[in-house]
Amino acid sequence: MLAEENMAVIECGGVGYLLTVTPSTASRLVAGAEALLYAHMAVRENDVSLYGFTGRDERSMFRKLLGVVGLGPKNALGLLSRYTPDRIAMAVAAEDAAMLAKAPGIGKKTAARIILDLKGSFDNIGDYTPDSGAAMSSKPRQDALDALISLGYSRADALRAILSEDETADAEVIIKKTLHKMISNNS
Repeated sequence: MLAEENMAVIECGGVGYLLTVTPSTASRLVAGAEALLYAHMAVRENDVSLYGFTGRDERSMFRKLLGVVGLGPKNALGLLSRYTPDRIAMAVAAEDAAMLAKAPGIGKKTAARIILDLKGSFDNIGDYTPDSGAAMSSKPRQDALDALISLGYSRADALRAILSEDETADAEVIIKKTLHKMISNNS
C-alpha cells in the first residue's frame, strides 16, 4: 500500500488499485502496512474510479451525497474531508446550510440543494452513528433533542443548537447549555 495526500494504492491479490481517499483516511494509512478500506466504485461513460474509506459510515454518507443532484465525487469528498458523517447528518437535519457551505467546493446553493435532497434522511441522529471507533455519544444528543422538542422548540432549532455542543457531553449538560443559548437569543 502506498498513501499520498488524497490517493492510496491498495494491493489486493497481487493487483494494485488506486483509490481516492479523504485526508483523514490517508493519514491512517501506513505505507507497506495492511489496511482495510471500504470502497465505492463510480462508473461513468469514460471513467471508472475507486474511492476508499476507513469506515462504513463514511462510505454510506459518500453514497448519500452522490445522490444529490449536481453533487459529484469531488464535492462529496470535500464535505467528508471537512466534517464527519454524523456532523453532516446533523447539519442536514438542522437545515444548517451555512455550515455545509464552509466545505471546499460547496456554495450556498449547493448546500441548500443537499438539505433539500437529503432532508428526512437523518430524522433520528441516533440512527447515524460512526462505526470507525470515533467518540460520538449520539444517545445523549438524541435525549437532548427529544427534551428540547418536548419543550416546544422546533426540530431544526433544537438540532442547530445541539450542533455547537461538545459531542462527549451528557444530555443534561447539552440541555442546560442549549436552553441557556436559546433563551438568551430570544431575549
